[in-house]
Amino acid sequence: NGKTRIFHVTKFPIGSEEGGSLVGGVSLEITEKLEDEQKLRETLERFELVSRTTNDLIYDWDLQTGNIKLMGNAFGLYDELKDKEVRISDLQAYIHPEDLAKLNKKLERTIKDRQRNDWHVEFRIRDRDNGYLHVMDRSRIHRDENGMAYRILGSIQDISPVHEMNKRLQEDRILDHRRNQRVSYEVAERERVHLAEELHDQVNPLLAAARLHISVSESNPGSAAENLAKSKSLILEAIDLIRNMSQRMSVTLVNDRALDDIIRSFLKKHYPGEAPLVTVTGKKLDAIKDRHFKLNVLRMVQEQFVNTLQYAKAGKFHVDLSLKNGKVHLRIEDDGVGFDTSAGYTGLGFSNIQGRVEAYGGKMRITSSPGKGCKLSATFPMSGISDT
Repeated sequence: NGKTRIFHVTKFPIGSEEGGSLVGGVSLEITEKLEDEQKLRETLERFELVSRTTNDLIYDWDLQTGNIKLMGNAFGLYDELKDKEVRISDLQAYIHPEDLAKLNKKLERTIKDRQRNDWHVEFRIRDRDNGYLHVMDRSRIHRDENGMAYRILGSIQDISPVHEMNKRLQEDRILDHRRNQRVSYEVAERERVHLAEELHDQVNPLLAAARLHISVSESNPGSAAENLAKSKSLILEAIDLIRNMSQRMSVTLVNDRALDDIIRSFLKKHYPGEAPLVTVTGKKLDAIKDRHFKLNVLRMVQEQFVNTLQYAKAGKFHVDLSLKNGKVHLRIEDDGVGFDTSAGYTGLGFSNIQGRVEAYGGKMRITSSPGKGCKLSATFPMSGISDT
């Protein structure tokens, strides 16, 4: 058919009884074999070219021998491994120890699953500075007719920029969440200021007028019934107004005062001579200038004190504040009935405190058990607190 065929010919001499010689031989057609070899060479050349133009680490892993052929730029890091055949252990030496155990376990399960041929996993691999890159390994598992894996071909891609971007996005989301929480608390405090003004402008006049009517009824018994009725009406109106207002302190009350003094003053003013015995200690807290932070800490103390009064039956209530190693430390303790923390921190009070702690990037811990009181500890990084 006009096509060239290629044969491999082997010749050999054959002796005869008469002393002469003959030539024998075998001729095998190898046309298709040579064509396949040429295609394989071309494929390998293309593969080699691709591996040299990418920054990925491309590998061919022989599972039967444990040898792995590495190709490609290898992130520009591993000249000692580049374009070499090494043992798999040589490559694994660069993988983060925490990731290696998980990686091997996952790979073992994947290889045993004869229905799976594709594999991808993310892990960390050491760089030149003994830091770690985040990489993604994508590969194809080759199996024989019985489904046994004998070869894995894949590439390892540096995804550190993507991982770093995701990390920054996550941090930004956390910061936004904290910022939103702070704004909500600051808005709430502004509302409290407004309510305090309403108390002064609306409730005080009503009570003053009611007092005047009572005084008039005392000096003029003939008009007592009428004046007492007006007094009652004014007092009821004041009560209705008070029901809809907050009686908490305004943010202006924490300006230019040390945090421990604010808490000490508040507890002394609002809970004088009442059980439990209240004590406050604090050190080096003049450096905290953020009035909203100070007010939030005050609200936490108030919340926990209310919990103590309502449920703890405590004889002592102690607040300790300190500034150490760039962190504000708050500890609130009582010697009350305590509770079982294994059931979780239930109740609106603890939820409110937790929200305020998280708003400033802090961490909270509650230690308690039945009959042994309760200790609430919270730490706040100074980096998350404003200096004004």
